[in-house]
This record gives sequence, C-alpha cells and structure tokens, in this order.
Amino acid sequence: VVVNALGQAALPRLAKYYESRDFTAFKTVLLGLSTVAIGLGMAGILIAVVAGRPLLSVLYRAEYGRYSSLLALMMCAATVDYAGSILNYATIAARRFRPQVPLFAVVTATTTAASWVLVPGHALHGAAIALLIGYAVNLLGGAAIVASAQRRQGETYRL
Repeated sequence: VVVNALGQAALPRLAKYYESRDFTAFKTVLLGLSTVAIGLGMAGILIAVVAGRPLLSVLYRAEYGRYSSLLALMMCAATVDYAGSILNYATIAARRFRPQVPLFAVVTATTTAASWVLVPGHALHGAAIALLIGYAVNLLGGAAIVASAQRRQGETYRL
C-alpha cells in the first residue's frame, strides 16, 4: 500500500520530467522511490527474520509461528515486487503502455510455470519462490522497458 501510494504520488512528476527530457531529475526521483521501496522491503525482511515467530504467534495463533521462515521468504518476494512496482510507475510516466501487456503475460506465465514445478514438492515455500521468480521477471522487464523508453528519447540509461 505504501509503495503504491508513493508511486501514485510521484507519477505526475516523473511524467513531467520524462516529457521534458529532464532525465537527470527523472532518474533522481526514480532512484529515491526505489531506495524507499527497497528500504521498506528490507525492514520487512529484518522484522520477519528477527521477530517473525512471535509476531505470527501473537497476531494469529501459536501454530502460525512455525511459518516464520515463510514470512521472511515472502518479504524477500515483496521487496522485489516493490522495486518492480516503482519501475512500473516509471513505465507509465514514460507512456510505454504497450510493452506492459506482453511483460505481464510473461510474468503470469512464469509464475504459473514456477508454481506448477515448485508447489508440489515444496508446498507453501514453493509458492513463495514462484512469486519471487515472477516478481523478478517483472522487475527485469520493467527495467528493460524504462531503459528502452529513455533510449527512444535519446538518453543513454544505465542501471
């Protein structure tokens, strides 16, 4: 929720910078958003690792406490998703809508295939890993779209 709120709030500014070809400002905002998003994810990972068991036990029931490693893995997946979401907002700001359709189709197919392979043998952890893989594909695809959009505008983009 927080990452989406940040992305929505920054979207008009990102679009303005992109349209005016102020790529330095565009990258600065993008880097700031990415840093906050990844920082939030890393804080979630730290909390899951350090206090996952007691948190799950208190918030739900004692039986859930044994899934603290799953919580940490889900927070790793969420961190990758947060970074990918920020790149999706940059893609929208650059008005690169069409490449998102095949990207999301590939993300869906990848997550489905990974789930099909991983869930039977690894249950919930397999599902979390499948999500992580899908989010990683989204992150890489989003980075490629943003880089391509900037090249089209005449700017060399380095990740």
